[in-house]
Amino acid sequence: MLRALFFKDSLLQARSAEFLVLYCGFSILGSVIVSFGVSQLLFSVETLRRVAPTLVWLIFLFTATASVSKLQEQEEDLCGQQGLLLLGVSPVSMYLAKLLSAVVLLYLGHVLSWCIVGMLLNLAMPAAWMTMMAVSFGVIVCYASMALLLMPMLHGSRSRQLLFPLILLPLLAPLFFCAIELWSILLSYGAIDWEEPWLSLLFGMVVVYPVLGANMYQFVVRE
Repeated sequence: MLRALFFKDSLLQARSAEFLVLYCGFSILGSVIVSFGVSQLLFSVETLRRVAPTLVWLIFLFTATASVSKLQEQEEDLCGQQGLLLLGVSPVSMYLAKLLSAVVLLYLGHVLSWCIVGMLLNLAMPAAWMTMMAVSFGVIVCYASMALLLMPMLHGSRSRQLLFPLILLPLLAPLFFCAIELWSILLSYGAIDWEEPWLSLLFGMVVVYPVLGANMYQFVVRE
């Protein structure tokens, strides 16, 4: 069942030109504009390494937040959630399938953004790039967990496009501070200590956010 729901959500996202154009277009455009703007400041390579994590995560934050709400609008237009509930599909399975498909798409866009920023700023591939991508995966899982839980709460609101980022961004501020700090450590030192407080915080959020979302989604989606 989970596999079928995952393929359903993935196909829905793939066929949605609006979401793909918004997310991929904003990611590419934001990365190019920010990179060219920073390159004009004539920073040293060391300074660029310190600035790059903030740039990449700000690009992800704004592009994902501007685009991810379109996923819920597709479900509402097609009445997909109501149909699945009438068939007796578990809300937990619905949530996990949406989470997996959203994470895959958001992760690919984030990797694309990082590649564009690194290329335009002439930054060499860091030695700890695999660890950085693992950190990115955990951060995106947390982001998608909260975003998918919040979107149905705003169902029917005329101001949901405004309320969604206003509510989501303050909730996830610690998550993105954590992402920026961990990336900065990895770019500066090439490794990270397992006792690092930011790493412990990320592990905690990766466990708590999806579990919270899976348990709360059934109450949100049935309202």
